[in-house]
Amino acid sequence: MAYTVKTENGSYRFTHEELVEIANKLILKRNEFNHVDKLFDIVTNYYNVQKHHIMSSSRKQEYVEARRVLSYMLTEHAGYSSKAAGRVLAIDHSTILYHVRYIKDSLDVYEDTKRVIDHCIKQFYAKE
Repeated sequence: MAYTVKTENGSYRFTHEELVEIANKLILKRNEFNHVDKLFDIVTNYYNVQKHHIMSSSRKQEYVEARRVLSYMLTEHAGYSSKAAGRVLAIDHSTILYHVRYIKDSLDVYEDTKRVIDHCIKQFYAKE
């Protein structure tokens, strides 16, 4: 069975299987955005900062810490590559790698870092 989809640019024919595949890709893409939004909410609430503070190039300590934690959570728990996380945060992938390494090294040394990451992990995996 074939379906015809009409758009401003013309008509396109799809099989049922093709439409299911397209729908599944769109759902996966939406879930990726949900992960990003959820992580931004968790981190901004924890640090009591706004999203634009994390996205800024400011070196203010709480903004940098929030950026580090978000970089770590995106790559280690949301499945983003360093390049993809860099696109989300509008920073270079090498900076993401640095942030992730910093958090990993700090987990065994600083109790505060462990507490922040544990909180973010629990919130991220919590059922809504």
